Amino acid sequence: MITLPKASDLLSISDVKKLVGLSESAIYRGVGSKTFPKPVKFGPKMNRWIKAEIEQWFTDRIAERDVA
Repeated sequence: MITLPKASDLLSISDVKKLVGLSESAIYRGVGSKTFPKPVKFGPKMNRWIKAEIEQWFTDRIAERDVA
């Protein structure tokens, strides 16, 4: 069973940019190369990222750093 995120757990591109410190183009390049979480499309001009997926992305970057 899928647990639906609360509205407060959905992040706009502006929120994601502030959180991760990347530009919009860098975020979308990462999405395209499958190195950054994909947004959920709610309409032609409305994308939202799931906060837990962004947090996991951070955790994965830290784990990669610690292995190297």
